[in-house]
Amino acid sequence: MPEQPLDPAKAVSGGALTVMSERAVREGSQGFPRTVRLLKAAEFSTLFRMRPIKRSEHFVLYARLRDAETPTAPGVPLPGRMGLVLGKKFAPRAATRNMLRRALRETFRMRRAQFDGWDVLIRLNLRFDKQRFPGAAAPALKRVCRAEVIALLDDAARQIARRRSGS
Repeated sequence: MPEQPLDPAKAVSGGALTVMSERAVREGSQGFPRTVRLLKAAEFSTLFRMRPIKRSEHFVLYARLRDAETPTAPGVPLPGRMGLVLGKKFAPRAATRNMLRRALRETFRMRRAQFDGWDVLIRLNLRFDKQRFPGAAAPALKRVCRAEVIALLDDAARQIARRRSGS
């Protein structure tokens, strides 16, 4: 018997939402699951000890080749993982930090295959000018952030590709 499609309007209980999200993951959605996130303090510390590989006006990007701590099938690379550090010192408003988090995750998600086998950490390094970006989640701020992060990730992907071909 084929699976019945779930009606989102009727899926209000936790169980139905879980089934919907699991189905979306099974069908190859491009979400941001825990397996592609840096979660532990030790993972962040390891990256912070590294020299940054790229900087932009507001962000710093760190990257390192992942250890094979998780066994995978032969020939299957470890998925690329990303961590974010968006402190209150540089983004005091929660709306700004949340917008940055969404934009950064989406940008990484679109390029995740380029970072297979690597851990990437993006850190906010400079406060956004309130005169230039008065709203906490202004569209202009979102455009600037995405442009910076796209440039950072593209440069990092080129460096990683060079390291892979050189090895």
